[in-house]
Amino acid sequence: MTHNDTAARIGRRLVDLFFLVFLAQRTRRCPKGCGMRVRFRAVSNAEAQRWTDVAADHAGGHKWRPIREAR
Repeated sequence: MTHNDTAARIGRRLVDLFFLVFLAQRTRRCPKGCGMRVRFRAVSNAEAQRWTDVAADHAGGHKWRPIREAR
């Protein structure tokens, strides 16, 4: 892991902390590191789990799809 990766990760965590402390919003990020995040507040535990699942697997967004050339 490079210095830039560590700095970016710390920056993301600080932003998440800001949203948690000042706006009372929890943040769930994609565990694969693609940048997908879901923020929510004032939901039941079941709804929070559903949003956590959405962040973890968002419609197969990690599958590589080749770009077809125009003919």
